[in-house]
Amino acid sequence: MVALRRSVQVSEDDEADTDNESFPEIYTDVENEQSLHKPSRLTRKQREKRQLVGATREMPEKSSSLNVDTKLPEMGLKLKFAYGYRGHSTRKNLHFSLSGHLVYHLAALGIVYDPTTNGMRFYNHHTDDILCLAMQPGTDVVATGQMGAQPTIHVWSADSLETLSVLKGHHQRAVVCLGLSRQGSTLASIGGDDAHTLVLWNWRSGQKLASARGHSDKVFDLAFDPVNPHRLMTAGVRHVRLWNRSGGGLTWKRGVLGNLDNQDTMLCCTCSEDGVSFSGGASGTVYVWENGRVSRTLKAHRGPLYCITPLQDGYLTGGQDGYICLWDQEFSRCLKIYPISNAYVTGSEVTLSADHPSIRACAMGEGRIVAGTQKGEIVEIAQDGSICVLMSGHSRGELWGLATHPSTLEFATVSDDRTLRLWNRGNGPHVHVAHLRKSARSVAYSSDGSCLAVGFLDGSVSLYSADSLLRAASVHHRDSEISDVKFSPGAVRGHGFLAAASHDDVVDLYHWTEQGQLRRVSVCKDASSYISHVDWLADGRLIRSNSGAGELLYYECPGGRRQLISSSVEPLLDWHTETGVLGPRVAGVWAPEDDLTDINALDRSPDQAVVATACDDGGLIKLFRYPAQEKWCRFRKYMGHSSHVTNVRWTYDGQYLVSVGGADCSVLVWERVQTSEYVPGYTNPLDPDSGDELTVHDLEVAAMVGAATPDGLGEHGVTPRPPHVAGDKVTGLYMQNGEIYTVVTRTSIVGYNIKEGTQVLGIQQDAPVLSCATVSEENSRLLAVGETGNSVSITVIDIAAAAGTIAMLMTPTSSDEEMFNMRFSPSGRFLLCCVHKPGQYILRVWNWKKAIQLAQTEVNGTLLDAAFSPSDDLKMTVICAKQVLFGKIVGAHIQLQKGYIPRKKKGSDRRFLCVACGPDHASYTGTNDGRLLVWKGPIMSQVVDVSQHGPVAAVAVNRAGTALLTAVRSVQSAIKLDRWTTSIAVDWSYSFEVPPTTHLQSVSWAKNHVLVTTIAGDKGHVREVDMKEKSHRELMEVML
Repeated sequence: MVALRRSVQVSEDDEADTDNESFPEIYTDVENEQSLHKPSRLTRKQREKRQLVGATREMPEKSSSLNVDTKLPEMGLKLKFAYGYRGHSTRKNLHFSLSGHLVYHLAALGIVYDPTTNGMRFYNHHTDDILCLAMQPGTDVVATGQMGAQPTIHVWSADSLETLSVLKGHHQRAVVCLGLSRQGSTLASIGGDDAHTLVLWNWRSGQKLASARGHSDKVFDLAFDPVNPHRLMTAGVRHVRLWNRSGGGLTWKRGVLGNLDNQDTMLCCTCSEDGVSFSGGASGTVYVWENGRVSRTLKAHRGPLYCITPLQDGYLTGGQDGYICLWDQEFSRCLKIYPISNAYVTGSEVTLSADHPSIRACAMGEGRIVAGTQKGEIVEIAQDGSICVLMSGHSRGELWGLATHPSTLEFATVSDDRTLRLWNRGNGPHVHVAHLRKSARSVAYSSDGSCLAVGFLDGSVSLYSADSLLRAASVHHRDSEISDVKFSPGAVRGHGFLAAASHDDVVDLYHWTEQGQLRRVSVCKDASSYISHVDWLADGRLIRSNSGAGELLYYECPGGRRQLISSSVEPLLDWHTETGVLGPRVAGVWAPEDDLTDINALDRSPDQAVVATACDDGGLIKLFRYPAQEKWCRFRKYMGHSSHVTNVRWTYDGQYLVSVGGADCSVLVWERVQTSEYVPGYTNPLDPDSGDELTVHDLEVAAMVGAATPDGLGEHGVTPRPPHVAGDKVTGLYMQNGEIYTVVTRTSIVGYNIKEGTQVLGIQQDAPVLSCATVSEENSRLLAVGETGNSVSITVIDIAAAAGTIAMLMTPTSSDEEMFNMRFSPSGRFLLCCVHKPGQYILRVWNWKKAIQLAQTEVNGTLLDAAFSPSDDLKMTVICAKQVLFGKIVGAHIQLQKGYIPRKKKGSDRRFLCVACGPDHASYTGTNDGRLLVWKGPIMSQVVDVSQHGPVAAVAVNRAGTALLTAVRSVQSAIKLDRWTTSIAVDWSYSFEVPPTTHLQSVSWAKNHVLVTTIAGDKGHVREVDMKEKSHRELMEVML
């Protein structure tokens, strides 16, 4: 319990509290201020209107100029530790992995935590708050479900953190409950829609097996029958349902309570191997179910029972009463009761935030019990009942207040849960807690680290000893929240000031007296909206404030007089801190579409090399070079928080960045690292091809800012835009190992035997509907053709079969789609399709033999082409105009990861045009500046200069993977072909002249021959190049 050491001083006026003789030079100013200031009597609507007018008047200028800073920060961030545990609105979300590590979730992170080494690993592919977590018994398979407009379920490995499947498309608002069957690959999920829809999935294939309306009332839990994966149980508000899957449907029957008078709300449930089921009620009662009826009940807890965990020879239960009970295998006798109380806490500096917290999850592994509490804590209980607090965190409301110690790795946080917490990065999860009487929104350390100032939601300010966390002083001059507090540089007791920024549109300046009290000396006014941030000049004679109306105001200290600082003088001022979101040195952190609420806070690193921002949109942390003075600076961005990030602060040495989330109540610690350590992804606020998957890793830009490619054919006869926008198209393909060549146009498909000179295939269309074609590498008799008309379809043709067509796939969508590129997988089982529809690009994979869509995903950016890895049917390389993506099929989803291009190897205006994949995870991409980029996995390892006279328009790898071929349409009106060894050395070259208006369409390579297809005017030409003879001949001329 925190004791009150000094009397609380409450003042409702704006008079200074300091005696005249203390600061004789400022009293005339304070008296003048008194006569001018009147207490606010504005209504809430008037204040909002006043703020809106101010915001409109003072909004930062947004220009269409491209005068941007094109340099990324040389440093990056890596997530090292996450403080907290989601203990509210969830249950049964704490488990042991096979290696004995704890698996749980916080914010948008799945966490695997080893308490013995204090090490954490993170699954970071969610984009919003994770609400539920389940683990398959006896494995490391984890399923996590998130909230969002299109909520997803991720199935992943707790050992490797590899994504095993992504399931989406059948829930709305959120996924609130998950369960994994003990056998097989069945997963059950409950949605957050009004019907609380129950869906059964085959998570390995990503396919939905069955679905049904769960219940009109809320559903809290579900459990599979451990013997029969087709049977399960759901529990919720005043109901229990027993489900059975039959074919593609789900049937249910209502659980019958028998002679019991009142229907209890069921909060949790589980099933045993002998066919008996159990549910825990809001009354603390355990209900035993046999054959759909309650056979008996027993009182287990005082108050709601939130979790029942099956063990090998018994059960664990946890309830709101703060007790964990161990039961026998028949659930008839309680073997032991473990009270969760500070009286039993040993071996840890961390204590519980409250005795007997509500238990939300419990698990047993390796002879120890762990439990998650509603207060955001994870505790470990030994067999003798002693308790060790493994994790602690904030638990409810919003978390805004954050400050770092001036000389150690300690930092402090305050939140709406009425606690002040001191953390130490060097000591793992250890934390000291002081309980406050009210919610707090801001905190700051004094210059010597001995004192903490805390600003409260009700407008008061208090001082606390950093050692004992005892309150030393308190003042109350404001009616609205204190949004920021800062001590002056070098402030110690008796010498120094405290600035308190409030939502009453003023900053109060206090003197910190020898007695440890706060005496107000002045009030800084003239802001037309609430004050959000305040910073001190290095010499302590000036403060700078940001207002909600976008104003940047300056005041002298201690008088509080408003000062006018010109834009030419501001850059010369040495600010002790840089935490305000408005200022000339951080103007570049604002994106063109941002408004004044999109950045909640920022902080400049101690070495003044980088600045980090806390974003309100998407839970992002952005890292910029400092100063960020140019408009729309480039940045690295990171994701781990699920809601708005409210604050960021660097530690005293600049090696760690601490961030706090608002509604997710998480505290994340990021380590500053060199960007030479590969981390995937990119971004740039002006780059339309840069906004793909966000992770807690680096996201930097793939190419420099440049002018967009205009419509029409690009230079050097290469179309720099997706092929689907071209009117005419000719594709030439070798089949049957080069014995047959096939030519596909918009209206026809023809095939000829080269040796015999006979036609073997001929299909004519009445309208130009044929869009793309490809040949299988595994079975070169197979040709797939995409067709776009009233409907979108794919036809697979076996050129050697009597019937010809052996499969037809119909896209179950509207006719505004068009496929513009296709590829067979290495085994020939799958077809990878590039699809365009207005405003959207889609990657889609078909199992064409079974005529089912296997997976798909939307691609941000201008999708051009994609190719399978030759060694894996589930992996692919994807190119967009300005980025390269590496994909993997996980369930019914394609997970994309951005390729990494080292800074020194980036082109100023590079565009990707073509792609091919080779063995050993190698990929090759051709660019518009005549270069070939070689990739090892997702990392670009080499840049090869192919031509100085034209773009690399096509690239191909032979089936053995021992050589690759590039094709260049040069400005000298020639097509140039080069064959390269795997060591990227040219061992063959050939070129031939073409008319100046010729455009290269496709290149097909079989054995020692190359089929080159071009368009010149209204004619298409198909030429064959003999690599041994170094000669070419024209095989066909096509009228378009």
